[in-house]
Amino acid sequence: MNYKLRIYCTMLLFVIVVSVLTSQCNLNYTLNQPPAVGERSLEVVDIPANFGSTDTTNNGGISHHTVTYEVNVVPTEHASGKALFSTVVTPDVNQTYKVNMQKAKLEVAASDAPFGNFPMWVYVIVAVVIIGFGIWFLGIVFTTIRSIRMGEIFISQVAKNIEKIGMILCSIYLIELIASYAITQYLINHIQLAYYAVIYKNECNIMVLIMGLSLAIISQIILMGKDLKEEQDLTI
Repeated sequence: MNYKLRIYCTMLLFVIVVSVLTSQCNLNYTLNQPPAVGERSLEVVDIPANFGSTDTTNNGGISHHTVTYEVNVVPTEHASGKALFSTVVTPDVNQTYKVNMQKAKLEVAASDAPFGNFPMWVYVIVAVVIIGFGIWFLGIVFTTIRSIRMGEIFISQVAKNIEKIGMILCSIYLIELIASYAITQYLINHIQLAYYAVIYKNECNIMVLIMGLSLAIISQIILMGKDLKEEQDLTI
C-alpha cells in the first residue's frame, strides 16, 4: 500500500469517526458571547414603520430596506427561569407549549445595521471561488468519463483526474467550513439578543468531504491496479 493510500484511508476513517461522534453528541460551539446588559425584551409587537414598509410622500414611495442574518441560537444561562411559551385558548382548544428556538432569521433596518452588509460580500467571494472550483470539477469529470468510455481505466491520467476531483470536493468543504466559522464568529461579536446567544454550528455537508476522500482512495487503487497490470504484461 503506497503512502498516499495510507494517508487518505487514515483521514477518511478520522472524518467518519468524528462525524458519527458529533452527530450523536449534537455538539454546538459557543464562542463566549458576553450576555446582553441593560434593558432587554423579547415580545410580539406591531411591525415598526422602518422595517420594510413604504411611506407615501408627494414625490412617491420611500422604501425602508432591511438587512437579514441567519444565526443559530441557544438560551443564555442568565435567562434561567425564563422561556418562550405559546398559548392558544379557544372554545375548542387550550394548549400551551414551551418554544425552544434553535435558529433565527434576524432582520434589522439597514440604517441601524451594526456592520452593514459585511457577511454578504464574504458570501459573494466564497460563491465565486466555489463556482470556479465547480467549473474545474466539471471539466475534469468530463475528461475522465471520456477516457473511461474509451476503455482507458488503469492509466495514470485517469487516476490523477479522479484524485483531483476528490481534492476539489475536499477543498469546497473546507472553504465552506472556514467561511461559515469566520462569519459566525464575527456575528457573535456584534449581535446582542435578549435571552439568547448566537452560537456556531457546523452545517456543512460532511458527505462532500467523505466523497472527496473516497475518490482519492479510489485513485490510488487504480494506480495499484495499473502497476499490477504492467507487471502481468511483463511476465507474459
